[in-house]
Amino acid sequence: MRKFSLLLLILVMALGTTAFAQEGRRGDGPHRGRGPVQFCGSLSEDDCDLYQDFQTALQLPDSTDFELNTDIIALVDGAEFEANINATGSYFYDIDVVEAYLESVEDVPLIDASVGDFVDFLESGIDAFDAELFVTVELPPQAAFMVGQREFELSLWLVDSEGYVDLTPASEIAGDPSFAGVFGVDVFDLINIGLEEITLGDVFEALEDADMDEFSDPEFQRQFQQQFENQFQQQLDPEAIAEFATLTRLEDEEIDGMTVAVFQTVVDLAAVFENEEILSLMEDSLPPEARGEVDMDDAADALAESLDGTTFTITEKYDVDSQFLVESEVIYNFIFDPAPFEALEDGGMMEAESAMGEMEEAVEEGMEGDMDADMEEAVEEAMDEEMATEEAMDEEMATEEAMMDEMATEEAMMEDSMDEMESEIVEVDVVVTFTRSNINTAGPIELPEDAELIPADDFIDLLTGPQTQPVDF
Repeated sequence: MRKFSLLLLILVMALGTTAFAQEGRRGDGPHRGRGPVQFCGSLSEDDCDLYQDFQTALQLPDSTDFELNTDIIALVDGAEFEANINATGSYFYDIDVVEAYLESVEDVPLIDASVGDFVDFLESGIDAFDAELFVTVELPPQAAFMVGQREFELSLWLVDSEGYVDLTPASEIAGDPSFAGVFGVDVFDLINIGLEEITLGDVFEALEDADMDEFSDPEFQRQFQQQFENQFQQQLDPEAIAEFATLTRLEDEEIDGMTVAVFQTVVDLAAVFENEEILSLMEDSLPPEARGEVDMDDAADALAESLDGTTFTITEKYDVDSQFLVESEVIYNFIFDPAPFEALEDGGMMEAESAMGEMEEAVEEGMEGDMDADMEEAVEEAMDEEMATEEAMDEEMATEEAMMDEMATEEAMMEDSMDEMESEIVEVDVVVTFTRSNINTAGPIELPEDAELIPADDFIDLLTGPQTQPVDF
C-alpha cells in the first residue's frame, strides 16, 4: 500500500509541474489578441484582458503594511488538530538611494565593473530597504508537548543595513533572562565574518573535488533539458483546464478608498484526474522505472474517487488604478479517502496470488506426471529426514519463539493501528489570507527603544550559545 501510494503521490506532484498557459497568439475566439493564451474561464473579453494585465504587471509597492494569516484544521483518525501561523509586517523601499548609486556608476561599462562595484550595489540595495516582521505560530496541543510549548513568537527588523531580533521569547523558554532583549548586528559585518573563514585554497579544493565531467556528459545534459522542458514548457489547453476549473469575476469592492476588481478561481481536484490531457502529462512525467508499476486509468479513477470533494478556491482583489494585489485568499478543502487505493491494491494482490496458485498447481501436476515409483520413494525418504531434522530444531527454537511472541504481538498491534489509520478518511481545511494596507504610504520602520547594536561576534554567540531545554506544557 505504501509503495503504491508513493507512486500515486509522484503523479500528483507531476501535475504541479504543468503550466496553465500556452505560448503563442490568441485565435479569433472571445479572448483574442497578442501574447500567451491564458485560461479565462467564462470571463468576457474585457475582463480577461484586465485579469491578464493584473497577472503580468508584477508590481510591488514602494512601501506597505501586510498580513499573512494561515489557519489549519485537520481531522485525522477521529482527532481534530488546529494550528495558526500569523505574520504581520511592513517594508519601506527608498528607490532614491538605489537610483543615486546607479547614476554614480552609469558611465562605468559593465565589463569594467569590479567585484567591489557589485558589493557597493548590494550595499545600496540593502541600505535602501527597511522592514519589520512579526510571526506568531500556534501549534495544536497534540504537537505542543514535543517542543515544550504551544505558541512561539519571532520579531525581526532590518533598518539602515542593521538586522535585529528579539530574543526575549527564547530566553523565557530557556529560563535564562541573561540574553533577553532586542539585539542587532551590522549585516555586512556579519557577512564578512563568513567570508573571512573562506580562503582561495578552500575554493580551489572545492573545484577540484567537484565532478565537472558530469555536466559535460551528453546524457546528463539531455535529462536536464528534459526536466527543464517538463517544468516550463508543458502546458495545458484552456479548454482542458475548463473541465476542472472555473474563473469568474465577482462584484467590485471598496477597500481603504480603492476600487478593487475581484476574481475567483475554483479548482475541483477530483475532476483533474478525469482529464485525459492531464493524465498524459502526468504519465510522461513519471520516471521510466515507475511507469510499468502504475496503471494510469485505474490510478486516475482511484485518485478521483479518493479526492472527491477536494477543492481549491482562490480569490484575488486588485486595485483597478495601480494594479497592485490588495488582498488574496486561498481556501483548500482537502478530503482523502484511502479506501479506493486499498481496493485497487487488494485487487492487484488477489490477481497476483491467483496467478501464482495456478502456476504452482501446474508445476505439481507436471512433476507428478513425470515422477516414477523409485523417484517418488526417494523423495518421500528425503522428506522424512527433513521432518526429523525440523523436529529437532523445533525444540531448540522453542525458547526463542517464546521470547519473540511478545514482540510479534506488539508489532501486530502496531500494524493494526497503522492499517486503521490508513483506512481513516482525512479532512484538512487550510485558509490562507494575504492583505496589504497603507500601500505606498507606509512610513519608515522604527526600532524598539531598547534595541542594542552589538559586534557581529557577540551576536553570533547570542544566537548559538544558549542551550534551550523544552519545559513541561
